[in-house]
Amino acid sequence: MANEPTKISPLKAKLQEKIEAFRPRTQKLNKEFANVIIDQVNVGQAIGGARDVRCLVTDISYLDPQEGIRFRGKTIPETFAALPKVPGADQPFVEGFFYFLLTGDIPTLDQALAVKEDWKGRAKVPEYVFDVLRALPRDTHPMTMFSAAVLSMQRESVFAKRYGEGTLKKTDMWDPMFEDSMNLLAKLPQIAAYIYRMKYKGDTHIAPNPELDWGGNFAHMMASRARTTTSRACTSSCTRTTSRGTSPPTPRTSSPRRSPTRTTPCRPVSTASRARSTASRTRRCWAGSRTSRRRWAASCPPRRSSRSSSGTR
Repeated sequence: MANEPTKISPLKAKLQEKIEAFRPRTQKLNKEFANVIIDQVNVGQAIGGARDVRCLVTDISYLDPQEGIRFRGKTIPETFAALPKVPGADQPFVEGFFYFLLTGDIPTLDQALAVKEDWKGRAKVPEYVFDVLRALPRDTHPMTMFSAAVLSMQRESVFAKRYGEGTLKKTDMWDPMFEDSMNLLAKLPQIAAYIYRMKYKGDTHIAPNPELDWGGNFAHMMASRARTTTSRACTSSCTRTTSRGTSPPTPRTSSPRRSPTRTTPCRPVSTASRARSTASRTRRCWAGSRTSRRRWAASCPPRRSSRSSSGTR
């Protein structure tokens, strides 16, 4: 994606070292053992979704049907025990786990924090991504929204740009793919939290906290309570433009009467102010309903008996 760093990061340098050391092994396997049969497949396995069929080459993870998944040869408890922990927490850094998956090496705390800082510099989500999400019908499935947001950022792809220039060699394709992966991973927490709160938390949003790690920031933005909320707190320009027919219902903090096309500045609304506003609307509605009931009762004709003169209904 477009925000490609100017200098190589420690993770990228380590990954480049691993790739260059691994290439001779792959070339030898392909040259000397290309015709070696590694598995037999029957009709039942094909119909059953290729169950127990070995047909991929990977050094990152392996899923054993009895033991479970292993990451770089380690079980989940072994992996969690080895990775550096977030200060004051029982769980490891997501950044450290990602470093481990890519390189096969257990990172130090400094290496995990370097990935954290790298993602922090790539985390800004383009404004048009939120416009794409808000243009979708509100009952769209969250994963459909998530996919649409990711696909809309294709124009930011470093790989697409370099591939379109026609000078990208096959042996160098890992470089722009790495950049796209890092850019995308850095943006996913804010996108996922925005979708969740737009659909299920009254379209109120929590701004990201750049001081938190990847997992902590995601949990922060997903939280159901916040001191201040805005309808677009996590965007840069703090404005929103919508059109009739493409925009879902406006957040509860906005005015009920708007023109078909509008640009609404986002203003922080405190929890106490929201509570007072809700209570005021409730009192007005209840008073109005009592008046309506009295008018309705006065206009009704006298109530007739439910039985006829013969005693039958």
